[in-house]
Amino acid sequence: MKSLLIALVLGFNAFTGNTDVEPVTTLHAQITNSISFPEFAKDQNISDKVNVQFRVDENYKINVVNVAAESAMLVDHVKNQLEGVKVNSAEVEVGKLYGVAVSFTIL
Repeated sequence: MKSLLIALVLGFNAFTGNTDVEPVTTLHAQITNSISFPEFAKDQNISDKVNVQFRVDENYKINVVNVAAESAMLVDHVKNQLEGVKVNSAEVEVGKLYGVAVSFTIL
């Protein structure tokens, strides 16, 4: 039986050359717990890197601003899983633009 090793890797760096995007470091655990590896990616052998820009509103909820990847299905998946997630980090600055790269890899 063939075994499948799946990795979900979160890179917490700004993904554009835009200096107005603050790299994410302190939200690592909260974002990691909010994103799962989707069954459709396993079934269809989809690996991709999804780049996300988001802001945190006054209620400390994530508002996704932009999502980019080759796989439209993974774009939708990540946006749906992060949009509205409440974060409780004291170091988060309301309204600041953050960037995160999420890699979905089937090894």
